[in-house]
Amino acid sequence: MKHYHFGEISSTNDYIGHLLQIEDEVVVTAEFQTKGRGRNEKNWFGEYRSNLYYSYGRKHKDEVNYEELVSYQFVGCLAVLELLNEIAPKVAFRLKYPNDVFAKTHDGWKKISGVLVEHSFSGERCDSSIIGIGINVNQREFPIAEGINPTSLSLLGIDTEPEKLIEPLSNNIKKYLSFSSDVIFEKWSGKLTVFDKIIIVSNKSGLWLATKLFPNGQLELQSIDTGEKIIVDNSDSVRYELD
Repeated sequence: MKHYHFGEISSTNDYIGHLLQIEDEVVVTAEFQTKGRGRNEKNWFGEYRSNLYYSYGRKHKDEVNYEELVSYQFVGCLAVLELLNEIAPKVAFRLKYPNDVFAKTHDGWKKISGVLVEHSFSGERCDSSIIGIGINVNQREFPIAEGINPTSLSLLGIDTEPEKLIEPLSNNIKKYLSFSSDVIFEKWSGKLTVFDKIIIVSNKSGLWLATKLFPNGQLELQSIDTGEKIIVDNSDSVRYELD
């Protein structure tokens, strides 16, 4: 599998999309992104050479069903979680619905990684899939952003460099992609602790409880006040405490 590394790039996800026109499977990393982004078109800010800016891309030779496409996000989250557990075994890490990884610090849970998956289509057929991953490694100060309280491996007392994470992360992604979508969903859902938490939905009033998690990544919520049930997915913003 080829690996392309850049000093500065707009976005690893953007560039890998071009490479997948000539490559079947490829990894792109960068020391800095000028237009890094997260879920729902939010910007992903990171200092130069301080963090891991990573994308894995795969071209699909055969048709891929919906459950398989959805599972790419689960794969990204699981691959990051396993990597962090390996390099920082004394730190507690958790997945947070739908696409974040948090670390336990002395003053609560803080975000250390995010996953952004994108697919390219020709008509109804998916041509390729990209798993974009950002991991805070050595950055120690972060811009103030609503609803985001970040940390990094350095702030957790872990001494490493972004380039050391590339190969094990790629190996983890390859491993999880070898599983069936059912197995991937089972592993991902088993790492979530969302069902016993009070949930706030950005575009809904009141408080909610999770009642069901679907293999397509959607989450069924029920209003604590009225009993109303709604479905949220990757495009919705939900907030809940991990403890």
